[in-house]
Amino acid sequence: MSNTPEIEVVTTTLVEFDKVGAGLAALKTQYAGVVYPVDTVKGMRDAVAARAALRAPRVQIEKLRKDAKAPLLEIGRKLDAEAKRITAEISALEDPIDEAIKAEEARKEAEKAARAAAELARLERISVAIAEIANLPGKFARASAREIANARDALESRGLTTAQFEERLVEALNLKASVLAELDTLGHDAEAHEAEQARI
Repeated sequence: MSNTPEIEVVTTTLVEFDKVGAGLAALKTQYAGVVYPVDTVKGMRDAVAARAALRAPRVQIEKLRKDAKAPLLEIGRKLDAEAKRITAEISALEDPIDEAIKAEEARKEAEKAARAAAELARLERISVAIAEIANLPGKFARASAREIANARDALESRGLTTAQFEERLVEALNLKASVLAELDTLGHDAEAHEAEQARI
């Protein structure tokens, strides 16, 4: 495979670098550590000449570098443009599929969140219904015997169903029996208190 013109330019430039680099030893020998008495006319003249002698190869190297790099930068620009074009065409095919996948994932996530919210609401509804039964004795702690009897009769006639309490039906039934017993005790205590008040 033959080298492209761009590679030839780089190869040629590297050869030129080698030529300049080969002269580095001589430049170091001639200029390293030399202190020029720039406060004298001759010293200033020698310093200016030394600077010019060192600047020339440095400027030459920079020019060679820029000239050699220019075609490589153009290759880079062409690579970027072609990659961008191909990527855009692939994305045009991929994006609708990606959007469909994401939409379905979002739909499933929304369904999952709705199911979780419904389950939370269901559990809350059952808890509220159970708490309503559990709180009855506290509501009638200072009520009259008649009020307590009415509350007891209402609870006793209340049918507790699976539709209302679902998996907590047994718990609700046990609680109902316990609360009925508490209301009976409260009712007897209220009757006794009322009889005592009537006696007094």
